[in-house]
Amino acid sequence: MNLNKAKVPKELRAIIEDCNWKENTMGWSNAKVYFIENLKTGHNLYLKILPCSVYNTIKDENDILRWLKDKLPVSEVNYYNKYRNKEYLLTSEVLGVEIFECDIEVGIKIFAKGLKTLHSINIFDCPFNQTLNNRLAKAEINLKNIKAVGCGKRYNLIIKEAERLYEKLIEMKPNNEDLVFTHGDYTMANVIVNNNEISGFIDVGDGGVADRHNDIALAIISIKYNSQPSDYDKNIKLFLEIYNYNEIDYSKIYYYTLLNEFFHLFSINSKFLALTYIS
Repeated sequence: MNLNKAKVPKELRAIIEDCNWKENTMGWSNAKVYFIENLKTGHNLYLKILPCSVYNTIKDENDILRWLKDKLPVSEVNYYNKYRNKEYLLTSEVLGVEIFECDIEVGIKIFAKGLKTLHSINIFDCPFNQTLNNRLAKAEINLKNIKAVGCGKRYNLIIKEAERLYEKLIEMKPNNEDLVFTHGDYTMANVIVNNNEISGFIDVGDGGVADRHNDIALAIISIKYNSQPSDYDKNIKLFLEIYNYNEIDYSKIYYYTLLNEFFHLFSINSKFLALTYIS
């Protein structure tokens, strides 16, 4: 999709006027993402554009990036605004490669150390709530929304699967939460490395205070996706050894795998569903 610079806010247009750009089509987000190449300065940028919604907003990512600025290596926010029923977020490029491009053993060790760093952030003044009650409330809204608009065979299949997952999530809800600052989408694609060191964490819009097992579950899914089947167990064992937390609760890993499966069901079908889901 072409980026029509004439339709973006004037202040933003002034920043990207002389830049090259191309759309980034990776990922399941409802946002349009563009890589902005500045040939003059070499300081490249990413632009996210999202239709305004009462459910989803990239203001969360703007706020989280600003809060994390002196705590973690993250993108710098260059611009955020709402304009003509759309949100615009312009951030600096994090230099390096996605961690799955590293040697798998080296990458997993860095990946585990990165999660330890994230989870060590002091959450005393963290204003971002991703606790389980909050996530389940969002899940319930998503389920009600799809039931209100859906019809047809494919809708019915999605509704049936969403209901199955939601019922299990309510039935199996843990009695307690091991609260830390979580990334919210901790995958190998969202950790950037340069010379075998983490240069930045990206796509932090779902970050906030939550049970650490949410990130651990996502990390394990990502490791499986980026490993040969014969190496699954070895690579997951290595990750957990380097993460080095003595109170891993495997029932919670299973639970948060289901929770993320529920939200993933909506994200991968978002264009078909033609509704804005809450992540």
